[in-house]
Amino acid sequence: MADGSGAFIRNHAHLHADYLAAFRRGGLDVLDCVEPVVREEDARAEPLHRLAPDAVTDAMAGLPYVLVWELAPFIPADARHQWNTSPRI
Repeated sequence: MADGSGAFIRNHAHLHADYLAAFRRGGLDVLDCVEPVVREEDARAEPLHRLAPDAVTDAMAGLPYVLVWELAPFIPADARHQWNTSPRI
């Protein structure tokens, strides 16, 4: 916080399988998934770091902090030739 105090945001865990099931229900294909990880310098920016620096860095560094999905509408295999006429580079 601006005054130097900490804050709490509840984290709701979602399994990758939950996302994939939702995408299927929505008629979407996954083209890519990127998972940037928490770097040591990111962990040092956490408010709790000043209270327990080693514990916070050890607990957070290397963990993914966000999932970035690239999605596209599902196209049945027998119809894909109509949409993919040029090779991907």
